[in-house]
Amino acid sequence: MQHQNTAANAWAAAADVREYLARGGALPTVHSPVPLDADEHAVAVLNHHTGSAFHYERYLCAEVTVPTPGPTVIVGPPAFVAGAVAMNALRRARAQHQAQAAAAWQWRPSPVMGVTLTTKRLWVHPYGTERRHFTFDSITGLWLHDSSMTLEFAQVAAMRLTGAAVPWLAVVIEHYHRCAGFGPAHFGWSNAAAG
Repeated sequence: MQHQNTAANAWAAAADVREYLARGGALPTVHSPVPLDADEHAVAVLNHHTGSAFHYERYLCAEVTVPTPGPTVIVGPPAFVAGAVAMNALRRARAQHQAQAAAAWQWRPSPVMGVTLTTKRLWVHPYGTERRHFTFDSITGLWLHDSSMTLEFAQVAAMRLTGAAVPWLAVVIEHYHRCAGFGPAHFGWSNAAAG
């Protein structure tokens, strides 16, 4: 029950900010932990210190190395050699299958400390790596389902962000994308908590 209340509150906050922005409201500027362009302003810095937790993923393939299990030279009686060759073939086939599955395109999670939302882009702050930013002008699709947002881009891999504040973020991203006239993008919304 608590999860539904949290989800309902997140969607209510998203609806409120959507209405506020549609009436011409402007979000206040906040201090930015990331470098900004001269005409860019930070409007939200969300992390565990502000009570926001996120799960971040990219839709990527991966390079993998296929191990070569078993000996490469087999010595012994013919029956033993035939059995060993058959076992090695099975092991190699299994290793190849596992490697192909690991290399396939899939959602790959990365721990994230938080996000910064500006008037031009969404910054993601993964643990242990450099910050990544996704500019609104490169968005070709934004799909929001409950508290999970998938952003699709023309030139880079899709990203997915999940967390209680995500519906609010999605509404603000859509607003800045449309107001800047960045061109066509598909936006989709669904909320199981509302219905």
